[in-house]
Parts: sequence; C-alpha cells; structure tokens
Amino acid sequence: MIAELLASFAIAAVTVAWTFLATVRWARFGNDQPNPPRHTPSWARRNR
Repeated sequence: MIAELLASFAIAAVTVAWTFLATVRWARFGNDQPNPPRHTPSWARRNR
C-alpha cells in the first residue's frame, strides 16, 4: 500500500513540476519557440 501511495505521489509531483517548468519557460520566451529552426530541412525543401 505504501509503495502505491509513493508511486502516485511521485507521478503527481513530476506532473506538477513539469507543468510549472513549461509555464515558466513559455513566459520567459514570450510565447515564441525557444529554438526556431535556422533553415528548412532537406525533406521539406524537396517538394517545392
């Protein structure tokens, strides 16, 4: 029983931390992509 309780608590903690970090990152970069692609990849250029 204790193992299941710890597992569910760990899942909840990871989810909360992940959401918090994603929100902070989103706000810091001004709702823009952190690393926009520098160039169009070759597989995308092929169909032009």
